[in-house]
Amino acid sequence: MVIIWRMNLAELISTNRFFGIIMNFSFSLFSSVWLRPLLAGLAFFLSSLATAEEIAFDHTLKDGMTVINTVRIVGWAKTPSSTGSVEVSIDGAYIGKAAYPLPRTDVPNSGFILEFDSLAFSNGLRTVKVTSMDAQGKKIADASIKLNVANTPAKGMIESPLWRDPASGEIGVTGWALGKGGFKKLEVLINGRYAADAAYGLPRSDIQKSFPEYGIANSGFRAVVNLDTLGLARGYHRMTLVGLDSEDTRLQVAESEFFYTRGHIGRNYLDLPTINGTASGVGNLRVAGWSEGESPAARVDIYIDDRHVGGADKVNIARPDVPPVYPGAVNVAAFDVSIPTTQLASGKHRIVAIITDRNGQRANVDVFTGPVSFTIDKSDKLFGVHLRPTNTYGSTIADYTRDIGIAPKIVMYFQPWRIVNGSCSTFNEFPYLPGSVANANAIPMITWEPHQDGLGAGNAAKFSYASILAGAHDDCINLTAREIRNFGSPVMIRFAHEMNGQSNTWTGIINGNNPAGYVQVFRKVVDMFKAAGVTNARFLWSPDHASPPEVAAPSNEIRNYYPGDGYVDLIGVSGYNWGNDPLRGGGWVSGEQVFKNFLQTMVRTYPGKAVMVTEIGSVPSYGSNSRSQWYSDTIRYLASRPEVKGLVWFNDYAFAQTNQADFRFSDTAGFPAVNSAEKTLMKQLIGEYQGTQN
Repeated sequence: MVIIWRMNLAELISTNRFFGIIMNFSFSLFSSVWLRPLLAGLAFFLSSLATAEEIAFDHTLKDGMTVINTVRIVGWAKTPSSTGSVEVSIDGAYIGKAAYPLPRTDVPNSGFILEFDSLAFSNGLRTVKVTSMDAQGKKIADASIKLNVANTPAKGMIESPLWRDPASGEIGVTGWALGKGGFKKLEVLINGRYAADAAYGLPRSDIQKSFPEYGIANSGFRAVVNLDTLGLARGYHRMTLVGLDSEDTRLQVAESEFFYTRGHIGRNYLDLPTINGTASGVGNLRVAGWSEGESPAARVDIYIDDRHVGGADKVNIARPDVPPVYPGAVNVAAFDVSIPTTQLASGKHRIVAIITDRNGQRANVDVFTGPVSFTIDKSDKLFGVHLRPTNTYGSTIADYTRDIGIAPKIVMYFQPWRIVNGSCSTFNEFPYLPGSVANANAIPMITWEPHQDGLGAGNAAKFSYASILAGAHDDCINLTAREIRNFGSPVMIRFAHEMNGQSNTWTGIINGNNPAGYVQVFRKVVDMFKAAGVTNARFLWSPDHASPPEVAAPSNEIRNYYPGDGYVDLIGVSGYNWGNDPLRGGGWVSGEQVFKNFLQTMVRTYPGKAVMVTEIGSVPSYGSNSRSQWYSDTIRYLASRPEVKGLVWFNDYAFAQTNQADFRFSDTAGFPAVNSAEKTLMKQLIGEYQGTQN
């Protein structure tokens, strides 16, 4: 009772009318000079008391507490009818609006939450300030707390092979590595792909002396890598050291380059894109260059950011300008290839062209230059949809296109590894119809789920990471790989999505799973596709935009699931405005509130990798919340982000159940019509989005 009375008093004394009464009372009835400041001080004290109760941090956040990685700012704020907002700043710099209002039992409909990446800040005490605003943007109250950012950065060096040293055959990779509590596991990656584990814990007193703050005497490592088994082409290659520290946080420790000496001998050059130059990512990217040598070049393959993006079976364009500049050059031939930019967003990229000669010998076209980087200054955008599948999926796509007036660039649907009877689901049979998608000039995006339809909770054990790694489902993986290879057209594979949550049976916290196991599973699947000769598949690594509060570290840290640049074509992400949904609702949240922290983190951590928003939608309007405004704000925000390559709207009822939230903006045969004003707005916004080039 006392607490309730105090909160009501706080509401009373926070009003301007109350302070007016106090001050008028003091000046009208009491003329004493000393009494006026006393009453003014009382009013200020009561104001401070009220303000402290208008907004507060949750009890899980303590002043001075230590934080690392992704940090969740949680609390509550009282605004008139919960219609205001909460802004968050760190050391005086605004970082965003929190999701607000969220359900709470202690302070109903007043919760707020915002995530930020502490790795974006230097270590030390950081002042986090939350400010509540009313619906008109007028400040109500604020509160501050100091959090001690204490990330332990990884430090290390690959000492052998030395920078750009020649190497081939079986080599030793040595050096040192420092991280919090040392490393449980160290991996050597070459061109973003796993090559070997490193033995960690060799004595390095020199490193201990140089970095005593880590308290690690045995920071040395050694790995043995047989370069000749990795299918490398002659030329420069990137070597990366990645480790799991004592808290199972995945960190890149060091990076270097070496020159692989075996393969096609000859000179070569990449003309386009120009070294450290700019190129357009609108439409196709032109890649051109030349090669020479005793054995003529027969094929060229293009890799960008460690992933294959295209190639050509002929390298036969005459280049009479080359021999006068390079005397002795023989069998000079050039290539000029147009590469689809489907997986490329604006920003800096690494490119490698690999020629294969008639004897099967290979070489990177970087002998003169070393690794080549270039910048895409503008890129086009893709808008796709998830549509409710039917027997005539082609007509469903046609209905959507006719209704909206703009054909989808991507059509996404869900496919399990096994159907109800336990057989592997086949790639191009109902209801999995990529042929219908391709015939509509769209790219099929398969959300490929490692589970069996109808098995329910039994999937967690049957499809555990351990069972997948042991080969229990190799038949389904190999079957799908062959079918996609034979399909020929581009296919996007969104494999084992939202692994950082808890709602799917393949997540990183279920049945003994963990992020490190997910990394191994993702790599296994990609490697099997590569072994099957699949070149038309594009793999998406697709977390949820934020991990649920119930998921504990290290499974809640999205970056711990990243398998490596050599396995990921695109980064996907899911995010919805669930509004007041009784099961999933967290209050009305803007698209910027949903995606901002995720996008900033991905750009900083995995530069060059484009982001595809692979699931997005909003519940209908309610109260003063307008879905039309949400559509406008969200699509325009995402269009402004250069790293965002595309959106795939969940144009269906949630979970394809008509008793769930309706995310549709176009009509569906046999179901109620959608809001016509929202449909008209979305037509405009989709056109704007696909017309954006940044």
